Amino acid sequence: MTDLYTIETNQILDFKNLAHFRAKVKKSLIHEELNKFLSYLQLYNYTVMGPLLNVIYSNNMVDGETILDIEYLLPVDRSIGLLKSISVSLSFL
Repeated sequence: MTDLYTIETNQILDFKNLAHFRAKVKKSLIHEELNKFLSYLQLYNYTVMGPLLNVIYSNNMVDGETILDIEYLLPVDRSIGLLKSISVSLSFL
């Protein structure tokens, strides 16, 4: 059987102009929220410059539904002005 994951140490991730979106979202709506995020970037003609990263900060059950505190990060070609629910980190190390 092949391992699906490899753990590497002493590595540095270096991304510039990270567009990021963070929200508490029902698990069933994750794809919809991701598509909204990507649509905003496409609407303003941003070019993706690297992989989509995501972080899950918490996972809670509310009324029988999983709620995720999730953040998407995506390197783009230039700095982002003020867009609804999207901001920019200048670097990610």
